[in-house]
Amino acid sequence: MNSNPKMKYDVFLSFRNRDTRDNFVSHLCGCLRRKRIKTFMYDELPSEDRYEETLKAIEESRVSVIVFSENFADSKFCLDEVVAILKCKEGFGQIVIPVLYHVVDIENQTGSFGEGFAKRRDKNEQLKEWKDGFTEAINLPGWSTSHFRDEEMW
Repeated sequence: MNSNPKMKYDVFLSFRNRDTRDNFVSHLCGCLRRKRIKTFMYDELPSEDRYEETLKAIEESRVSVIVFSENFADSKFCLDEVVAILKCKEGFGQIVIPVLYHVVDIENQTGSFGEGFAKRRDKNEQLKEWKDGFTEAINLPGWSTSHFRDEEMW
């Protein structure tokens, strides 16, 4: 395991904007920042810089929190983030914490997750890399919101 001395962020948040940005993720980010934990969120960047800057921020983060939500697999951007995060986990030991936000059947990639992958028209190799990364990430120790009511989380 190599260490990465160029850490710019404590936490990188990976999330599907339309599912979680204005509720769970905004609360989580606010809590982290109030504790002076330097947190990266891609949607705070100008849209033309987001993809490359996000991939760079993943490499510059000590911890990545992946918030899996109903429409997460619909987004090529989100799936690319998962692959990049897992490469950093393998390459320099980045800590990865999956959060399952109000989702079911995620392990079998059925329901909304299966539909998200089924809609993808990408190359088979790319699709396999995303599915494998997705499977690896959701099997890491993490947290599920299904055990809590919304008011208990904050």
